[in-house]
Amino acid sequence: MVRLLGYESVRAVLRASYAGVFVDEYQDCGVPQHEIVLALSTLLPVRVLGDPMQAIFNFGDERVVAWSVVEKAFVPLPGLSEPHRWSRTNPELGLTIQNARADLEAGRTASLSSEQVSILEYSGGLGDQVQRVRTYADQYPGESVAVIFRNRNQVERFSRASGGAFQIVESVEPDIMQECRQADHATGEEVIPPLSRAVGKLALKLEINRTMEVLGGREIEPRSGNGSEAAKHAAGLLEALAGVGFKPFRWELWWDLRKSVELWNAGRTAGLGDALRQTRAARSRRGRVLKKWHVGLQHVLKGLEFDHTVVCDSGEDPELAYVSISRASKSMAVMGEHQFIKVV
Repeated sequence: MVRLLGYESVRAVLRASYAGVFVDEYQDCGVPQHEIVLALSTLLPVRVLGDPMQAIFNFGDERVVAWSVVEKAFVPLPGLSEPHRWSRTNPELGLTIQNARADLEAGRTASLSSEQVSILEYSGGLGDQVQRVRTYADQYPGESVAVIFRNRNQVERFSRASGGAFQIVESVEPDIMQECRQADHATGEEVIPPLSRAVGKLALKLEINRTMEVLGGREIEPRSGNGSEAAKHAAGLLEALAGVGFKPFRWELWWDLRKSVELWNAGRTAGLGDALRQTRAARSRRGRVLKKWHVGLQHVLKGLEFDHTVVCDSGEDPELAYVSISRASKSMAVMGEHQFIKVV
């Protein structure tokens, strides 16, 4: 790509087509991407936007460009001095988070004012933890609440223990995508086992057993459509599950899986895996429609905002801690011990 930008014919087209370039979320930019942006900056004005305190993604072997390198390549603008996000909801909380950020940037433990941040005590058991968080959330009827962890297992265990009251905000796990890819190679009714395994990862075991009992030994009727025979059987299975009131604790993925099967059965995608990828990409572009209570990882909640949050595990580095404490717009509570934050 960098070599391509060296050809004058390409450069001429770009100069004639664009007045400049803006690149957002630059803290997540890899080194190869940075080299492309640098090449673009030789022929067009380039502005990059990013927050090094939200650089929490790891892209495997591809290194994220160091922020010190970014600042050498592009002249930094003055930093923001006022926490505008909280100006209409809770300015004092905004100041508390702003002060905590300064500590975290310096690698220090951030002190959060007890006047703005609550401490939720619990016995250490999962059931008591869920009950304390529910009591906190019940104070704010009709408003959004997010519970924040850094570990996928913590998220799933909490959502399961809440009986699905706290819905997971999530990305598609590889095991679910793998089952969908296996469904792509199925013919006719052979699609039922891999799709059933994918659905089984979305609900409590008790709910799976209840659903199977209600369905009994009834035959799953394939739906009509322009897709393959496997797609028709897949649509029939999900329609049957919905018809008996199937209640997953991972609603977001359930709805996306249903939409994906619908696209597949309409003949609009090459397979279920491709349909799920398209559905999730579309959700990412239009943004999530957040309901009432949620639980998720910092990596998935980054960029989202909730009325209230409960930080249960803020991670082992300052960036994860900052993302954890900056998701709430009205109030925040902290639960358990944390490496980089404390309430004083």
